[in-house]
Order: sequence, then structure tokens, then C-alpha cells
Amino acid sequence: MKTKELKKIRTQMARQMRRGVLELCILSIVSEKEAYPSDIIKELKASELIVVEGTLYPLLSRMKDQGLLQYNWQESSM
Repeated sequence: MKTKELKKIRTQMARQMRRGVLELCILSIVSEKEAYPSDIIKELKASELIVVEGTLYPLLSRMKDQGLLQYNWQESSM
């Protein structure tokens, strides 16, 4: 394999591993209690995992589609 191909494979693997770790962390958080996305982000940051809303919401949607979790959208009362 060429160096360029190997680099691409490594990048894809790192991305998938990060996603897997985030999924496990999210499942751990929500298994203890119901949580808003902001709560999940705070918990992850406290564990020194940096996640932004733009990453979290699509991940939560994928996890819901896979049957890994359930959630309800609620309008803010503000």
C-alpha cells in the first residue's frame, strides 16, 4: 500500500475509534439517569473529552436509529 492510502486508513480508524468511545461514554452517562445534551457535554468535558453540540446531536440521532438509546425532543420553556 502507498503511504497516502495508509494515512487515509489510519485517519478513518481513528475517527471510528473516537466515535465508538464517545458512544460508550454517552451510554454510560444515560444509563445512570436521564440527561439533556448539555448534561452529556458537561459530563464528557469533566472527563476531559471535548465534544461540541455539532458532534453530539448527529451522534445521538445515529444511536437512536441503531436502537442504542431513546430520547424525546422538548421545546425550551424560555
